[in-house]
Amino acid sequence: VCVLGSVIHGVQITPEVKDLLWNILFFILVLMMASFVTAIVYETDGLSKAKQTAVPALLLGAVYLILRLTIPAVKQMRFTAFSIYAIVLLVYAIIKLVAVKKEKPYVKNFLYGIICLVIGSLAQTMKFIKFHFIYDFNYNSVYHLFTLFLLLFVYKGLKETQKYPNS
Repeated sequence: VCVLGSVIHGVQITPEVKDLLWNILFFILVLMMASFVTAIVYETDGLSKAKQTAVPALLLGAVYLILRLTIPAVKQMRFTAFSIYAIVLLVYAIIKLVAVKKEKPYVKNFLYGIICLVIGSLAQTMKFIKFHFIYDFNYNSVYHLFTLFLLLFVYKGLKETQKYPNS
């Protein structure tokens, strides 16, 4: 994803190649988002429920990708359209995590990470964001900064699962 994003944003390529790379990138993001939510369900409800979650999450992603490939307005929305798909899955993940946070306190880290991702996704849709703090930040760099926080919280949560042998 990082390499594709760097090429899309930083390399002079034809519009056709850029469009192809965007499609590949969003396909990978759909797989990542479906896998993330399936892993959350595995953590909260076990393997059986996780298997039941994976198929609808992937099908919803497939619907998004088909709409992206067939409806120009969806393709032009780029990340905003993907964010709608992602937020649907993340709301489901939040519901699952909140339901078990007392018995599995480490899941609070996953919740914090998801909140960071949602904030970053909202920032990504606000094209007017631009400021300088050591580095020039825009809506895209703010999104990636919040994604970094997501990764840090997920890592912290995973480290804390080691304290709970039945996780």
